[in-house]
Amino acid sequence: MYTINKTNYMKKIFTLIATCISIASFAQLVTYNGNGKSGFGGVIGTGTMSITNNGTTVTFTVTKGAGDFNDAMIIYIDSKTGGFGSTSTFNDVADNLRKGVSGYDGTNRSIVNFPTGFTADYAIAIKPTAPDNFGSIYQLAATGSHTYVNTVNLTPNNSISSATYTFSCAKVDIGITGTVAFRFIATYLNPGNAYRSDEAIGFAIAGGNPAYSPVTATSNTVYNNGTAPVTLGYFKGEVKNSNALLSWQTATEINFSHFEIEQSTDGSKWNNIGKVSSSTNGNGANYSFNAGLLTQNSLYRLKMMDKDASFAYSKLVSLKNIYKNKIEILGNPANGVIKVSINNSISTKYSAKLISLEGKILSNTLYNHIGGASTFEMMVPNAVKGLAIVEVNDGTTTQSFKVFIP
Repeated sequence: MYTINKTNYMKKIFTLIATCISIASFAQLVTYNGNGKSGFGGVIGTGTMSITNNGTTVTFTVTKGAGDFNDAMIIYIDSKTGGFGSTSTFNDVADNLRKGVSGYDGTNRSIVNFPTGFTADYAIAIKPTAPDNFGSIYQLAATGSHTYVNTVNLTPNNSISSATYTFSCAKVDIGITGTVAFRFIATYLNPGNAYRSDEAIGFAIAGGNPAYSPVTATSNTVYNNGTAPVTLGYFKGEVKNSNALLSWQTATEINFSHFEIEQSTDGSKWNNIGKVSSSTNGNGANYSFNAGLLTQNSLYRLKMMDKDASFAYSKLVSLKNIYKNKIEILGNPANGVIKVSINNSISTKYSAKLISLEGKILSNTLYNHIGGASTFEMMVPNAVKGLAIVEVNDGTTTQSFKVFIP
């Protein structure tokens, strides 16, 4: 069974600017993608962040993107009434992580304006490189010192190239006393000089590092550990008439948005090939999707999207290519007629041309192939002798063959 968390909003929930997301008491997992930017090498912009919780402790896992984790990830959290709509007044510069939270180094400032209705109460700052190789929670202050709350036990805390980094916090340390729920955005910057990259999780940034220019977030991401919005019963696939047919069934759907269908040939690079909206049936529904002609071995998965933009992936479905489209010329030299053999597992219209070596079209033939193996004939004009070219086109590709006509 595969589940993702729905978004039941608290009056004030959480906003992180880096990676602070919680999961249900039964340890549901939610994963959030970076914004795809790579101004500092793609560390969080091309990475992901996953979260679980056991009801009292929230655990985060950052899967690093392409670059090395040389700088700081700052998570702004909106977990209760009140808070700040911008970092514009923050001036705590006691150490580099506090500078990162403030977006200010004493001289340079890079402001983050939070989305409408989002007011940050806490921030989590992590940096796995010396001399600031630790992670901490701070309760935000308009001016003066941000209040240190606790460490988040960043692991590892001394490597810039680890594939993953984990850290955790008690929910009460970020202002949550009931259900673990929050909105968040995450940003990445050099904490020593407040130079901000274009990499983020939970909001978009225009291309190019903003550096010391203000950044205004127009969106954020919500995590809630309530009832899962979708429970997936099964996901399977089959090849029929050389097409990849996918089907799946849900057992429950609550505040669920849609499925995105993704395809890969290597398990590394994934392409979005379609979208299927939720049935909005709380008791679940059956779904199907035609992924098109299967011309190479492929993997498929469902990206299950909640209305708050959180998501989880289904298991993988692997389908092998059984598509055949083989063309041969039977009998060469060809005397009077040219026989063309087709072995194609799907029905296709073919056009065939007999062309002289000078490029003159000598005859045309159209053939409707109904699938399987078959043969059709092209008549050769009486005056044609010597070498010629046969071109056979299936609507997308053309194959050419030399024939000798005695």
